[in-house]
Amino acid sequence: MLKYVSLIAKPNYYYDAGTEVFDYDGKRYTIEEWEKCMEQGSCGARGYREGELDGEWSLCDEFDVIYNVEFKELKDDN
Repeated sequence: MLKYVSLIAKPNYYYDAGTEVFDYDGKRYTIEEWEKCMEQGSCGARGYREGELDGEWSLCDEFDVIYNVEFKELKDDN
């Protein structure tokens, strides 16, 4: 079974602090995908900025990472 990471936006970066950020397609990254992002130092991301859904290339350091979570998709229910 695939395991995923949950990316939580840190304060003072692009996305709203404390919100979950997803891959550019609106899904959580698998652990393997995230490890590739870490090698590059950046990732395509989609999340909330100033309360609006937005997407951007981001540095991996912008997020706190929680490992071994289940699959989840971004829902525009803010």
